[in-house]
Amino acid sequence: EEDFSDILKQICQHKKLIDRLGKEGSWFAHPDKAGSQWGVWPVIGSGEGFGYLAIAMKEEECDEVHRFTIEYALNVYAIQFIKQRLILNTKEKVKDQFINELIEEHIKNEEEIIASAHLFNWNLCAPHRVAVFSIHLEREGEEDVLALEALISKLWELIRIRLATFDSTIMFARRKNLFILIIPELSVEKYGHGYWEMLYDQLQRVIRQEVSGAKLYLGIGGVTEKLRDYYLSFKQASQAHKITSTGFYERPYAQYDDIGVYSLLFQINDVKAAQLFIRKYLGPLLPQFQKGKADLFATLRAYLDHNGNLKETMEALFIHRNTLRYRMEKIRQLLDVDIQRAEDRLKLMLAYRLYDLYGQDLERGSIKWVPEYGTEWGLNG
Repeated sequence: EEDFSDILKQICQHKKLIDRLGKEGSWFAHPDKAGSQWGVWPVIGSGEGFGYLAIAMKEEECDEVHRFTIEYALNVYAIQFIKQRLILNTKEKVKDQFINELIEEHIKNEEEIIASAHLFNWNLCAPHRVAVFSIHLEREGEEDVLALEALISKLWELIRIRLATFDSTIMFARRKNLFILIIPELSVEKYGHGYWEMLYDQLQRVIRQEVSGAKLYLGIGGVTEKLRDYYLSFKQASQAHKITSTGFYERPYAQYDDIGVYSLLFQINDVKAAQLFIRKYLGPLLPQFQKGKADLFATLRAYLDHNGNLKETMEALFIHRNTLRYRMEKIRQLLDVDIQRAEDRLKLMLAYRLYDLYGQDLERGSIKWVPEYGTEWGLNG
């Protein structure tokens, strides 16, 4: 086992070299056994790397017969890995379809869903939670769609491997740009709220190892009691995920039960009314109208989040007290509100919460600011 662990470390450290040398083989000295060596070859099938073949032998002992045998072994392993990949991919497609049908609002055939669950040895009647996460890459605008999809698919495959070792009871599937996890409540109860932090850490660690600057946002729904609760838990998880993905929430993961007033604001059916509310109370501060200027939008938000405490606000923003006072005076002039009044402060806080949910769709081309009406806003055309 120690020898196996040592060679794994060598492969991880010299992966690029091993892949480049290919069938020529890479040779490494044993760290603890003088004169002992390992030969390593990548197992490649259909242009894809599946693993590595490692043999304990000295390089000078590897003659033509050995090389012929090694090449034959590499081909056999590649064929077997391809077969296993096809079987696993088929199984994953069936599982993806099953989970996506389970979280639909109207389940077409409950008996088929239950039968599919039995195939995976999964008890749908036991309490579960649905969680949803997405992966955000800083370079999304720099690469073509196919390259991005290939990268996301690779990350998803690595995450599935990590999840299988972290908690083998988790069921998972992909739904376009969202990734769905269905987690037994027993696993959550074992660790309490700490479970979600551990889960997020496992997911984030995978993507950070592969892509620098990548971010992951996670939302968690409520507990299921019956078959139709899976849709409700999925919707709750999606709402919590939307909040975390704005970047304004205190953590990059959240449970639906913890998002407070957001859960109520999500029930607003008239999105235009919500956007008009945002424009009315935050209009002149919206980011698209503050380019090249002090970030008054973030300043007011920090001030409200810290209950009007100047010291805590300036520490959060890393600015001088005089700078903060100047910005707050500018904000009062632009918004024409009394920030000290509880009612005005409540309206502003609601406007920020609505912005988190609906404000990202506000585009400069679709609205115009009418200065002569103060903070009134009108629609172009």
